[in-house]
Amino acid sequence: MFEHITPRARKVMAMANREAQRLNHTYIGTEHILMGLVIEGSGVGANVLRNLDVDLTRVLMELQRLAKPGPHMVTMGALPQTPRARKVFEYAIEEARTLNHNYVGTEHLLLGLLREQDGIAAQVLRSIGLTLESVQAEVVALLGAGGASTDPSNPAGGPPNIERFTDRASSLLLLANQQALQFGHAHVGVEHLLLGLLEEGAGTAHAALANLDVDTTKLRSEIQGLMRPGAEPLAGGLRPQTPEVRRAILDAIEWARQLGHDYVGSEHLLLGIVSCRASTVENSQSPAAGAGAVRIAKGLQEILAAHGLTPPRVGAEIVSLLGGGETAAASTGDRTSDGASSAASSRSTKGAASAAKLWLVFLGALLGGLIGGVAGAFVTILMRGR
Repeated sequence: MFEHITPRARKVMAMANREAQRLNHTYIGTEHILMGLVIEGSGVGANVLRNLDVDLTRVLMELQRLAKPGPHMVTMGALPQTPRARKVFEYAIEEARTLNHNYVGTEHLLLGLLREQDGIAAQVLRSIGLTLESVQAEVVALLGAGGASTDPSNPAGGPPNIERFTDRASSLLLLANQQALQFGHAHVGVEHLLLGLLEEGAGTAHAALANLDVDTTKLRSEIQGLMRPGAEPLAGGLRPQTPEVRRAILDAIEWARQLGHDYVGSEHLLLGIVSCRASTVENSQSPAAGAGAVRIAKGLQEILAAHGLTPPRVGAEIVSLLGGGETAAASTGDRTSDGASSAASSRSTKGAASAAKLWLVFLGALLGGLIGGVAGAFVTILMRGR
């Protein structure tokens, strides 16, 4: 059961309507939907194309070459969709179901465009070497395929159980371990987790950072400047995680639940990282919580704040990118129609509502943070199973 179409998918359709009007077309076809997806440029669908080395400018130029302008100016507002465009939506819903996603986003629209093989959009995408299978594989690599989209033990429709960590999220945990080894550190800290995320260089978390205009090269340099190499190189293998990392992973799980996602991805780990507070290190009884750890935690908190990486702001961007479940739906319930003239003001209003709601979720996550030992066992099992 789909709770909603994501704000970016709605924006793509609003831009498709605008492009059709600009071309004096009295309908929205598959070509206009692909134009909207490319022009919008920041959704998961556009990022999938970039990851597949697609030149978005070239795609747009080819679409404009094939979509000849009509003879008369079109002044009507919302244009009707062609049968093929409607079929794209049907296929998009099917693709979301196949991936166990409880929303329809720009990535599902892209898959729907490819499945509707006779439209102009599919012709253009095939002409640059894309196949349905290659795009499906990249979507799964970027987002993961969730487990069951509904929990049989929870028929009332509450927050779903977390079925699994995506491959990308699991990879980030291993990259964090590698960062600790490279610096000769005996424990994996939140700083290593964030460096692992930045090194990985793709995924929804990276898309969110890009959309928030974060200079990831500068961010990485500033974090590395906080860290001092260990006295001696350490042997390989898994390093123990600090309580703060376990807390960040628990927060990531809680964020996923609050957003109605049945998996933990890089985006949830990013939220867990930015939710960390230096005070948790100061009060920790862990052997890793020395003066150096407190200094790094405080410095990391200042760096994140300087880049505008707060839980509400990051959370609002992830909701905008992916959509969410009941919590996110409540915070974005003021979505307007697909009219292009309201897109900018709508996003601003939704972002503010999302931020307010996510602050409440963040505070709730902090109050629920007394189960770090359980998280440590869970993470150990997870890492050893990889």
